[in-house]
Amino acid sequence: NCTVTPSHTERLLEAYIEQMTALITSGVDIVLIETICDLNNALVALQAASYAIKHTGRRIPIMLSITTTTNGTMLSGHSLEKFLSSISHYTPLSVGINCSHGVLSILPHLRSLNMTAPYYISAHPNAGLPNENGVYDITAHDMVATMKPYITERLVNIIGGCCGTTPQLTTLLCQAVKGITPRQIPCIP
Repeated sequence: NCTVTPSHTERLLEAYIEQMTALITSGVDIVLIETICDLNNALVALQAASYAIKHTGRRIPIMLSITTTTNGTMLSGHSLEKFLSSISHYTPLSVGINCSHGVLSILPHLRSLNMTAPYYISAHPNAGLPNENGVYDITAHDMVATMKPYITERLVNIIGGCCGTTPQLTTLLCQAVKGITPRQIPCIP
């Protein structure tokens, strides 16, 4: 269950603060809050990250990455617009989509983020969904070919893979983006 109930919020905040403080004092370069499936949970994680950053005295960036359903909402039912509106008083380095149902399922939602997000955008999708044996059938070559619109349409600044991807995917993505101008952050009123 991805939904955070009010009775759990305080404990969750304390746990996140403890974890993030430990990571930050240990020297991490960035805080990545990923596979976000619930807006309330994301807001608690952002609050904890902000607290830990302030109290450790280290200024490090925060990245956010949500998981969407095929219709583009978070698993909790919140829209991308609601997500962006709710985090607007924070200043993350990036927002993005990871995991989900594969490369093509998140493409329309990346296009939407591209039009509305005043942050860098990341994408690291699954290699589809696993087959009945728990194996991902999509090869790294096929996945990169399917991800070409992310690059050619300049939808993302940060690109990678999630479940079912391999080091070969990273190598091929590095080659695919070489010399390409990344997405420019739009001026949004």
